[in-house]
Amino acid sequence: MKTQLWLWPLVLLLCGSIVVGQPASEEPESTEAQAARLYKEGEDHFNEGEYPETVEVFDRFLALEPGHREGLIYRAFAHSETGSHARAIADYNQLIQMKDEASTRKLRGYAHFYAGRFKECAQDLEKCAELDPAKADTSSYLPMSLYHLGEYERAARQCVLLHNPAKNNNHLVLIHFLCNMRLHGKDVATQKALTLPIGTKGEVPVLMELFQEKITLDELEGAGRVSVYYIQYFVGLWHEAHGRKEQARAALAMAFRSLPYDLKIPEVARAAFVHQWLLREPRPLYPPRYYRKAIVYVIDASGSTVDTLPFIMAELKFSMNGLSEQQMASVIFFQDGRYFEAVAPGYKSMTSRSRTRLFRWMDLESGNVVPKGSGDPRAAMKRAFELEPDLIFILSDNLTGRGRNEINQKTLRDDIARMNVDKRKINTIQFLDVDPLVGLQGWKSTMELIATDSGGLHKYVSPRDLGLKSE
Repeated sequence: MKTQLWLWPLVLLLCGSIVVGQPASEEPESTEAQAARLYKEGEDHFNEGEYPETVEVFDRFLALEPGHREGLIYRAFAHSETGSHARAIADYNQLIQMKDEASTRKLRGYAHFYAGRFKECAQDLEKCAELDPAKADTSSYLPMSLYHLGEYERAARQCVLLHNPAKNNNHLVLIHFLCNMRLHGKDVATQKALTLPIGTKGEVPVLMELFQEKITLDELEGAGRVSVYYIQYFVGLWHEAHGRKEQARAALAMAFRSLPYDLKIPEVARAAFVHQWLLREPRPLYPPRYYRKAIVYVIDASGSTVDTLPFIMAELKFSMNGLSEQQMASVIFFQDGRYFEAVAPGYKSMTSRSRTRLFRWMDLESGNVVPKGSGDPRAAMKRAFELEPDLIFILSDNLTGRGRNEINQKTLRDDIARMNVDKRKINTIQFLDVDPLVGLQGWKSTMELIATDSGGLHKYVSPRDLGLKSE
């Protein structure tokens, strides 16, 4: 994955150039030569888009050269690219303490945005403009942050100030419309939208027709224009502005879950992700950082998950991104009565590099995980208990199966309980399919009962939660 082109000039401007000497030929290598070698190595990784490796090398470089400005900039940007926004912010904090510059404020503002800290993002971007108006942010980060903070008047003013169709930032028209709709209602919003010129290509004009009620959402969906996260994000905000919380939540959920399986989250998708969780009810399923050290995820990769595995993997990624570097995790897939572990057997540390390696390995396009066969989880659960975890998650569409692959509910529960000699908690998440046993009088979902038996928690994720149904 390459660095976004529009950010390259800023990063290179901050880093400038450095004359790197050749490593000394004699042994041992001097500290100065080692530092120069590591700097060049980290710079090469950065230029190739190898951000976990960039972080690792600049960690070693900065141990030799604490407070090195260019080294901190490279590492901070690489942290953001791997999703470690808190660490990026820590590096930017150090840089700003050394010298408060507009460019550094801008980059820290972006990191705050990706971390969902909209207030801090707005403060940094406004400070950037104050320090150097020529370097003021001209993208949509500031108005989007203000919108998510509920500061609609300020957000609308920023949209008018920044909007320039020639720079392809037409989505500011949509934010401007939503701000005025919040402030004055749809009619005034429509009138004010006419003051901002908008092109005729892309999704923005069609969304404006929806916002102005010239077309219906069904017509928009019928045109096949809501498959991308960009549109789902704005449809979600549009629903929310109308007070339709459930529809907003579903659209924002789809916006996030439509993302490719990489760690870099574009700005509108990250906002959708954060805003979605602000709208949702609290979810106690996931442990707080540092609360559980060792976690095992048991993932259904049977043939029945051919349509649900992308959602299961997105949920898995969300949970693992919430773990700290002090925690460990193992991912175990099961199919046809057998199991296989992601990357290699045993636990993996939750560093940025380790998570990136896991996500790449588990990417469905990699071919390492292909849904097939029946869905008996018992071999995988036996392996999970052997790892002696603090907490186990089971993610599946339906554990007991159907027809010739059906597993007796009582037998499955008894077998898992028998293996769980240390009474470890098991949280279960069931996707899309309602357990067919629930339709029988007095029966509960198998996954719910497995969680209850262990003192764990259960969650059913419905098609509406995933944005697959609007009602």
